[in-house]
Amino acid sequence: MHTLLRKLIATPSQTGSEENIAEVLYEHIASLGLTPIKQDGNIVAHIPGEIAARALILSGHIDTVSEGDPANWLTSPFEPKQDDKRIYGLGSSDMKSGITGYFDVLGMLGDKPPVDIWLAFVTGEELDGSGSKSFVEWFSANHKQNYEAVECIIAEPTDAQFVGVGHRGNMFLSVRIPGTAAHASLEINENEQSIFKAENCIAALKKLEESWKKKFSDTVLGAPTLAITGLQAGSQATTNKLPEFTELTLDVRTIPEIHNQVASDIQKTLDQYKDVNVTVIESCPAGWTDESSILRQIASRELPNLEHLPTAGAADLCFFVEAGIPTILYGPGHRNVMHATNEYVEISSMAICTKNTKQLIDAFGAFHE
Repeated sequence: MHTLLRKLIATPSQTGSEENIAEVLYEHIASLGLTPIKQDGNIVAHIPGEIAARALILSGHIDTVSEGDPANWLTSPFEPKQDDKRIYGLGSSDMKSGITGYFDVLGMLGDKPPVDIWLAFVTGEELDGSGSKSFVEWFSANHKQNYEAVECIIAEPTDAQFVGVGHRGNMFLSVRIPGTAAHASLEINENEQSIFKAENCIAALKKLEESWKKKFSDTVLGAPTLAITGLQAGSQATTNKLPEFTELTLDVRTIPEIHNQVASDIQKTLDQYKDVNVTVIESCPAGWTDESSILRQIASRELPNLEHLPTAGAADLCFFVEAGIPTILYGPGHRNVMHATNEYVEISSMAICTKNTKQLIDAFGAFHE
């Protein structure tokens, strides 16, 4: 197994606790004779290329979701395991194998790549994309103006079988539903109990989602969706008390036509239930890289067997595109097992992705209009 991938999987890096894995990458980059930069929790490095007027950013997020119950894993999620076809471990697909592959690509390119290369290993992607936001702002303020063309590859899992060119937006929201706090022995009307009010709110939200799907649909990105990802009410310490509030968390996947009205639609839908309050936790619009980008043009020519598709889940592509940096998603990880127990990456996919990424970089340097 690749030594670096083993180290990355063995280093826990749940969102908010990325310091240790950032240090592993910092030390690895330094060991290659490069000069890494600590940028707001991110690890960044610049490799000058033959064409100084053109730059390619190779980006990947270093955080993972929680491992869940370790007892459900075949082995510890932080003890990488390899068989004839796969490497198992938390983050193996999303996206520690992709990050590892970038270093293999650099080794194939030699001391002087065809264009300037920027490595950007970012934090916070699984929560709010804060690492990419910060990097893009820093890069745009300090370096983007030095280049005639800047584009980006993010090592999101595509199983090396397609090129991701966009994704729906996402919005995370909190819905606070108040109720009458009282002793559980009292017969409080269900309309005044927060948990029963929450049940009605959930039904109303599902109807709202259905109405969105009937009214709005993007020919490329599809229809918006609304998922209820959390429900919290009461406390085990006070099992004889009716809770004073119930809180729902929502994950809404949006398309451009509806993104700016999502929060107001939800609030209006729930206004029928007394004093329900909707708060936006985080919001990211849809991102899309059109066919005019250099990367998309050369991917179509150099890798004609790979379709150009939107991805189901959101990624950090939107932050780069908003800053005028066309971006594609391409990595060895398997989308069907990301965030799952016994996550794995196919060894063959890693080799294919490394070869193809190197081919894209060479073609990016040689590209002419």
